[in-house]
Amino acid sequence: MSERPNPLCVVGAGYVGLVSAVCLADSGVDVRLLDIDTTRLAVLRKGGTPIHEPLLNELLASVLGSGRLTLCDDGAVAMRGAEVIMVAVGTPPLADGRADLTQVRAAVTEAVRHAGLDTVIVIKSTVPPGTTESLRSLCRHKGRQIPLAVCPEFLAEGSAVRDFRQPPQRWTPLSLTSHPKLMTKSSIGSWHRPGMASGWGGCGSTSPLPPP
Repeated sequence: MSERPNPLCVVGAGYVGLVSAVCLADSGVDVRLLDIDTTRLAVLRKGGTPIHEPLLNELLASVLGSGRLTLCDDGAVAMRGAEVIMVAVGTPPLADGRADLTQVRAAVTEAVRHAGLDTVIVIKSTVPPGTTESLRSLCRHKGRQIPLAVCPEFLAEGSAVRDFRQPPQRWTPLSLTSHPKLMTKSSIGSWHRPGMASGWGGCGSTSPLPPP
């Protein structure tokens, strides 16, 4: 069996985080979904979702039942031992139109605090160009630099599960090209079930998918 990063922590149970966590768990990855909103987590534990997406409720029930998806409200518990910490928190617009990265910075800071020796932090939130450079200073921990990359999302409302499984584009974050665990064919190339083009819903190669 090909090696996959397990467990994986997704920070933020909003639209992007929830879809990503559920689809990754459905692909066979052990996922911990972290959110500070205990009311939202309670709804999810009952099999409900705050958004309507075809297949999402069914997949959520399946991965919760199989134990592939664990819901957490404690960062230390969710992030401990995670080989990948995927940040999918909100970036609402500021008054001047710029993205508010407050939640992203907080999530990255906490991820660095709990990062293991092999942990990689991946930004799934919608962020402007240059964000990884601006956050890199936050990623130093005990004398080492935690790898950080952005993995763009291409999820359209009403087809998010399909878009995750068959993303319109796939990208290789340049800052991960020297990280063998994530860049080998055995890890990225096999993070999918039949019919799924990419295990990260967009992270793979820079080539567009061939037509179906």
